[in-house]
Amino acid sequence: MPNRKRTDPTIDQIARFMELSSRMTLSNKVQQRYVTATDLVGRSELWALRALGRHGPLTYNELTARLDLERTSVSRLATRLIDAGLIRRDADESDKRKAWLSLTKAGEQVLQSIEDIYLEYFEVAIADWTPEERAATREALSRLQDSLVRLQFDDRGRATRLAPRQDPKSA
Repeated sequence: MPNRKRTDPTIDQIARFMELSSRMTLSNKVQQRYVTATDLVGRSELWALRALGRHGPLTYNELTARLDLERTSVSRLATRLIDAGLIRRDADESDKRKAWLSLTKAGEQVLQSIEDIYLEYFEVAIADWTPEERAATREALSRLQDSLVRLQFDDRGRATRLAPRQDPKSA
């Protein structure tokens, strides 16, 4: 892949921040804190709990789409979390082929423990920031998140454009 010359240093800074954030999330120290606090060992379990905590209850298909995993992987993942008592599976009243996954109280507690660990790093990192700096960062990260979620890709996985924003009234 040819090296593209970037004319906007902000893009490089954002990329470095996202790489650092990913490395922190995947670091052995952070993962060990998660395991110690929750007895969870896999990142997929963490991502599933977060998806259910933020958007649940979800069907298997909805969780599959949120995690961007294969349906069989999500099925095995859900089975592990059900067996661990962290999520529950409820049959749909109107469509017996559909099942809803949601957090149990134990799952909510595990998710809260993980979020506490994760947010602690950021609290310490911005402890000496002014309220204005915090607000500006919150706004910029919100806009970046919105744009990243709306990325559209070609058949090679390259980002090509942004999808239009959804009208909240039609969603």
